[in-house]
Amino acid sequence: RNMASTRVVYPFAKGIFHDMPDMGIDYQNLVVGIDGNCGVQCIFPTLEDMLLNQQNRIAEIQEEIERVASLFAYGMGNNTFQYVDTLAAALVQIRHHILTMFPSALPPQNMTTEM
Repeated sequence: RNMASTRVVYPFAKGIFHDMPDMGIDYQNLVVGIDGNCGVQCIFPTLEDMLLNQQNRIAEIQEEIERVASLFAYGMGNNTFQYVDTLAAALVQIRHHILTMFPSALPPQNMTTEM
C-alpha cells in the first residue's frame, strides 16, 4: 500500500493526525481491490466473485461506509451540532496539522482540555 499518497489526497485519512497513527479513515476498507497486473479486464470477474462468494466482505464495506458517511456531509437543521460532520472533522484535522507544524502549540501537561 502506498499510504503516503492516500494521506495527501483523501480527507481525514488514517495517518495524518499528530501522534495518533490509527486515527482517521482507512480508505483501503472502503474499496474493492482489483489486481493491478490484470487491470480493467479483472473488474467484472472480481465483482462477480464478490457477489457470489464474498457477501460478508460486501457487508463489511457497507458498514465501513456507513460509519464514516457523516464525515462527508454538513450538518443541517436543528441537530447541526449533535453529530460529527465535515466541518468538525476538518477542524480536528487542522488542529492536528498545526500540532505537527508547531509542537510548541501543545497545551502544558498539567493543563486539561476537557470542558
